[in-house]
Amino acid sequence: MGDVEIQGGSETWNVAQGYSITKILKILVLLDDYVRIAEFGSLELEQSFSEPSHITTSRRIAGIQRLHAELMMLIDNSFFIMRKIGQEEMLKLRARLQRIRKILPACVIKKIDQRTDGHVTTINEYHFFNCLEDLKKVKEEINTPLNRANLIFPESEEVDPDELKRKIIFGG
Repeated sequence: MGDVEIQGGSETWNVAQGYSITKILKILVLLDDYVRIAEFGSLELEQSFSEPSHITTSRRIAGIQRLHAELMMLIDNSFFIMRKIGQEEMLKLRARLQRIRKILPACVIKKIDQRTDGHVTTINEYHFFNCLEDLKKVKEEINTPLNRANLIFPESEEVDPDELKRKIIFGG
């Protein structure tokens, strides 16, 4: 990706690198968290044991919904940078995500508890598992066009993974 530099006072900003870090790489890091939340209801092992099951259920549902939304955002944030072949791949991934979005509501079962007259939300594990597996495949496949567009590992740049992670997480 061609770098655009903006001179301002004594600082030079690399706009392309900043965009890539905040709009693309940060989402890629968060996607792993959303997968864990969708699978287990939390990021931390201890937390998954100490919380009531209805909280875990709500978090798992939120995790899969957020995973879907962030994958769509990732496509939107990177589409304009892609060359034709990358755009075609992204359009296919977007179409898959749109199909998944249509069946996501089948993952959630809402009932009224006759005893307490309250709402009870459960997960249709079969649909949930299938949707999550499809989303994980999209998450995996999206890396190829992103990398081909030099949005993950630019060809001319040596990458220090620890430094890259610090930049993504802490913004600097």
